[in-house]
Amino acid sequence: MDNERIFVKRANVVLEVPADEKDDYTAQGYSILDASGKVIEEALPNDVNALKIIIGQLQKEIADLKKVAEKPKTSTAKKSTEK
Repeated sequence: MDNERIFVKRANVVLEVPADEKDDYTAQGYSILDASGKVIEEALPNDVNALKIIIGQLQKEIADLKKVAEKPKTSTAKKSTEK
């Protein structure tokens, strides 16, 4: 296990690094890739502007969901009294 290596990617740079350095690379904004190059663990953005954009998108989504939740609910189903 000491020789286990993983692939990390940031922008267009892919590196092969020791597996025990995974946390260090994710903290620097690198995503973790599997052997076929597919992202298996997305890195968190580490610059303020990227985070502001994500926060704005999430705030809009929350507002949209609140609007949907606040709409009056009308039921068209009739209650059956038969047993």
